[in-house]
Amino acid sequence: QRIQHDPSNPTSLSANEINCLYEDRQGNLWIGTERGGLNKIQISPSNWFQAYTHHDFDLAENSLTVYALLKLRNNKEIWAGTNHGIFVFDAEYNELKKQVLTGEENKQVRSLFEDSQGNIWIGFLSGHAALIRHNKRETFELEPLPKQPGSMRRIEESSQGEIWTSCNGMTKWVNGQFNQFYLHRLPESTPRTPVP
Repeated sequence: QRIQHDPSNPTSLSANEINCLYEDRQGNLWIGTERGGLNKIQISPSNWFQAYTHHDFDLAENSLTVYALLKLRNNKEIWAGTNHGIFVFDAEYNELKKQVLTGEENKQVRSLFEDSQGNIWIGFLSGHAALIRHNKRETFELEPLPKQPGSMRRIEESSQGEIWTSCNGMTKWVNGQFNQFYLHRLPESTPRTPVP
């Protein structure tokens, strides 16, 4: 089955270029698109679409791009990181709301991650990052983190609880700062030791 945008059908997918996907517990598929906003598709029993686009937030036409989706562990919210900041879908009230972020650099969100402690990490196009600590979530206070070179496209947590980011290489959050790691190609003549 092929699902795509149909200009003559307002209930079709809002754009064909897809940046991110998430399937919720109800089997709904959330789709972040390039310039088409956020789509929610109920796959079964029929393909039912609901789109959240620039029309819903008084933005310029075809200007809402979703780069990252995050389902919080509380199972009540889905966060969308966009070129206009963060939007939060509240499942209880079935509505999408825009959150206010301060600072021009904080509008271009590229990655979202919730760690094992319930803290939310946000990566920006500018290379900046921010943290929303678990005890501050209700007030949505951003705690700025040091800037990295390049766009912060991915944030993950290791099994040891270490936070890693991809941003013009890889960085690890250690003692309140990001430490940069560089990968170097070994010469072909370098002996290789098999991994057991």
